[in-house]
Amino acid sequence: MRTRPLVVIAMVFAAGIAAAYYSSWPLSLIGLAVALAGVVLVLGLAFWSDGRGGPGGKTNSGEGNGGGGATGWSFLPGPLAPLLLAALFFFLGAAWGRLDLAQKRSSLLDDLDTYLDLIGRVTEEPRVYKNRTVYVLEAWEVRQGDRREAVREKVEVSVYRPRGEAHGADGSGRAENGTSVGTGGNSAATGPPYRYGDVLEIHGQLELPPTARNPGEFDYRTYLARRGVFTRMGVEPENVRLLGHRPASPFMELVCTAKARALAAIEGTLPPREAGILAAILFGDQERLEEEDVEVYRSLGVYHVFAVSGQQVGFVLLLALALARVFCLGAWGRFFLGAFLVLFYMSLTAFAPSVTRAGVMALVGLGAAAVGEENDSLSALAAAALAILFWRPYELLGPGFQLSFLATWGMIYLQPLLDDLLGFLPPWRRYLTATLAAQVAVLWHTALYFNIVSLGALLANLLVLPVIGAVTVLGLLLLFASLLLPALASSLALACGGLLYGLSESLAVLAGTPGVVLAVASPPWWSGLGYLGLLAALPELRLRRAALRPLFAAKRPALIFVLGLLPCLVLTAWRLAPGRPGILEVVFLDVGQGDATYVRTPAGTNLLIDAGGTPAGRKHTFDVGEKVVLPYLVRRGVKRLDLVVSTHPDADHLQGLFGVLRHLPASLVVLPPPSLFGQGYTEFLTFLCERGIPYREVTRGSLLQLEPELRLTVLHPPEPAPKDEAAGNGALSGSRRPDNNLSLVLKLERGEISFLFTGDLEAAGMTELLGACTPHDLKSTVFKVPHHGSPHGLEEPFLAAAAPRLAVIQVGRNEFGHPSPSVLRYWQERNIPVYRTDRDGAVTILTDGKKLIIRPFLSTL
Repeated sequence: MRTRPLVVIAMVFAAGIAAAYYSSWPLSLIGLAVALAGVVLVLGLAFWSDGRGGPGGKTNSGEGNGGGGATGWSFLPGPLAPLLLAALFFFLGAAWGRLDLAQKRSSLLDDLDTYLDLIGRVTEEPRVYKNRTVYVLEAWEVRQGDRREAVREKVEVSVYRPRGEAHGADGSGRAENGTSVGTGGNSAATGPPYRYGDVLEIHGQLELPPTARNPGEFDYRTYLARRGVFTRMGVEPENVRLLGHRPASPFMELVCTAKARALAAIEGTLPPREAGILAAILFGDQERLEEEDVEVYRSLGVYHVFAVSGQQVGFVLLLALALARVFCLGAWGRFFLGAFLVLFYMSLTAFAPSVTRAGVMALVGLGAAAVGEENDSLSALAAAALAILFWRPYELLGPGFQLSFLATWGMIYLQPLLDDLLGFLPPWRRYLTATLAAQVAVLWHTALYFNIVSLGALLANLLVLPVIGAVTVLGLLLLFASLLLPALASSLALACGGLLYGLSESLAVLAGTPGVVLAVASPPWWSGLGYLGLLAALPELRLRRAALRPLFAAKRPALIFVLGLLPCLVLTAWRLAPGRPGILEVVFLDVGQGDATYVRTPAGTNLLIDAGGTPAGRKHTFDVGEKVVLPYLVRRGVKRLDLVVSTHPDADHLQGLFGVLRHLPASLVVLPPPSLFGQGYTEFLTFLCERGIPYREVTRGSLLQLEPELRLTVLHPPEPAPKDEAAGNGALSGSRRPDNNLSLVLKLERGEISFLFTGDLEAAGMTELLGACTPHDLKSTVFKVPHHGSPHGLEEPFLAAAAPRLAVIQVGRNEFGHPSPSVLRYWQERNIPVYRTDRDGAVTILTDGKKLIIRPFLSTL
């Protein structure tokens, strides 16, 4: 087997960086390990070169280099030297990662939640969204009254457009009706965005970026912190003032100008949908993509076309070689011309991991050709990884880096095996096996990051690759034409748009085919190690197939069948695997100012109690159910909800259920009698009937025996009398908030442990319930504090009857003062721990019926 030391070095260096980010090893200890490994290696080198077995010296047999005795590192046991070398680079990687973390400290944390002025320069190309333009500002100075303080820190600034105004597709600030808005370039939001190198003065309030608050969520704060951005500011256009233009790099100024002209040609010619897709393919600008296209491309496993990588760089390299031939350049001339064009294109994409990987591999190949050496693809891939990790070690943890390198590794390492197995197909099979190798290599990571396995990925990629190849060639010609011949650039954009329209429509039809895309739970980390280890072992078996030749020759069909069946069996077991055996899991999700609780029973039954929503009176339209609750359920592998509970029709409890039930089937929905709430449930009941989802009205005394040792009892509201139904508000119609006081109150019991879910119950409902139930009925272990900790839910006799061991408050940022200080004081005076989703994130409680395990998400990171 060919020795590739660079591959080993890259692997252990990356492992060291990962250890640094995921462990708490002190930098001093890592430095000591580096020093010790280095000293031993230096001593080994000294022994190796002073005649004790090194080149030119004498070996133990009296011969020089090439003799039959000890061959270097004579004072070390045979395998110890390479192990020490690996240890050295591992600890070097760990030290590099810790140094990177040590540098990521903010000097602006004392200025959070205060208004100030920032002076700084735009250091990256702006990202334009429908309602805002996002800049990365290198802040130079903080001004606050008479205070003037010099700083050197990046801040993310979002400049929001006024409601009703939208950026034109060409970035011109045209409103949806085509009229001009803004101040002709002096406003970041309504005119052309400020550009790279502009010096701005921004007035606003610093805040921390949002962090993950539920298990498995994307952590935007960590994402930005790894890039040296720790704070952000959201402002209106009038709070931004242009002070001048001072680009840090003339080269980057040229790059940004060229890209701006190309985007103007694209967005001025094509509809927004096709313009967004073309911009993503050429430059990796994914913020212009429509959500429907993102979902289709991602579900079919072809989202990689938006991560600029090898295909685009390959065409840039072909262009460079063609120009070199025209101008009769020699080997080094081809190298420098190719290097310039590749670096220029890498700069256009802001040096994204995928394009940087492809670019470094291209440069290694050009360099090998220039010096007359053979290019080794795996070594070039390792060199690309080392280059990126030396420059940006945090990229190792990003899905873009991992998916790009794994796909390339698959095409280099796994394709020969697949080509051998499918040798009975015609020569065109190489296109098939290259695509298949890449898909197999990223399968586990696709499940991890996107929770899907696409059975149509192979077909979709075979459909996509030729079209994307043609679009890439035309797009690169468009890029250069936009600088010299704008009319030609518009014609090329139209050609690209036609191809992309046909491609997107075809993919949408394929994605809509039942069974093409499978939703899967996020796999555990150890399964990834096993999967990648198996993939790495298979080609080694191929290399040693002399001993296995009879199996390959005589039983090739059987082997192909087994290798194809194995992933199917693993996938089936994975999809059907139950949760923790014998454990009841209750997760109080963080959905902001609202309630959503997921319950998984020991037998794998899935329950959802409410799903959050936007509180009444708020203007934003963020769909908590579709954007927060549904992704969590998908990550958990939920394919069907066995029971859905709506406690009452307030928007911050009910609204999210629409988004969840549009995508997940449900066996049964239970809710209180809709007649008690007037028209509150009308829309929801219509929605259930349209989708054929059965529902059942429940009142006090209803019992749902979920499992032999698990039951859900309805304690409230009472069965309405006929006159109450006619009145529409039941017996509690005269209370302060009838809808809240008619909330479902549920008690979930397993063994000695019980959970009391109280909805938005207030004092009147608590008093009625206290008089109707026995103390045993209300006694609970875990108490969901009613109405987000409102003071109207502080009915002490009721709380005393519940007598829980711990309390959970589901609450977010709000204008109501929730949770009330009086409510918090009540629990503190009784030494009962209180978990709050606004402070602790999601709160997960596990029980076997006797003991409790509490895991607040933000306290376990």
